Amino acid sequence: SFCDDLGRLVQQVAVQISRNMPEGMYITLFVGFLDTNTGQLEYLNAGHLQPLILSKDGDVRPLGEPRNLPVGPICLEGPGFQASTEMLEPGVSLVVVSDGITESVSDKSEMFGAHRLEACIKTCGLLSAAETVGRIIQDAGDFRGSAPQNDDVTALCLVNQTGIRTESD
Repeated sequence: SFCDDLGRLVQQVAVQISRNMPEGMYITLFVGFLDTNTGQLEYLNAGHLQPLILSKDGDVRPLGEPRNLPVGPICLEGPGFQASTEMLEPGVSLVVVSDGITESVSDKSEMFGAHRLEACIKTCGLLSAAETVGRIIQDAGDFRGSAPQNDDVTALCLVNQTGIRTESD
């Protein structure tokens, strides 16, 4: 790989980004490398919403524990960035979204929130990654209704296919 230390990689990115970032500003990020032979995910979450894991039996749980500051001038004074690892079992889905989804506000001034996101993901079951992303975006949009969207709406889903045979095998 081009960099075998995620903490060092994110630190270098943080230094470059922070040079032109106004004081008090920051960005969040999630980066990971999945070993498609073993299912091992090495990841680093810098202040981003916790990604969610959808198990084969429909349980949803957060990935890891928050441990890194967002990227910005303040993070350069901290202890640095630390990566984590997680084994993703075959058939497990990893879902990463931006806060533009969880902070979508309906025309009744209600927030979509993490609980609605989790409920939506639970309904995805064995859907493909693309179908899962489509359902999340659709549910957040339906919830928002005619209210304006004030932030980006970004969703990523990865389904670990390690060891799963397909019809083309």
